[in-house]
Amino acid sequence: MTEEELDVAALLKGSIKQILGDETLFLEAVRELIKDEIKEHLRRRIESDPELKEEFKKGFTIYYEGKLREILGGVILAKAGTKLALSTIPEDMKKELSEELQRELMKIVDETL
Repeated sequence: MTEEELDVAALLKGSIKQILGDETLFLEAVRELIKDEIKEHLRRRIESDPELKEEFKKGFTIYYEGKLREILGGVILAKAGTKLALSTIPEDMKKELSEELQRELMKIVDETL
């Protein structure tokens, strides 16, 4: 190979590596395809067995409700913690801090919703 051919080959190889990253991108894509096939296989099995489908629905509902209760517990703890913190603040600062806290919480709620 001539020096010019080597430069072109190196350039092409570098460009391909730059586009693909390396074999990681390819492997990730293959993993995703495999995951999709597995999910499809599992869905067909679940759909073909009404009892199993109902059991999955029940389990998911319990799991989901548990996660929501976990969130609710966190909100209640945050509320209690805030009350505790506010109870330790000197009276002359309570109103100012309470208003600031209220503004910030409303901003968070507005951004979230």
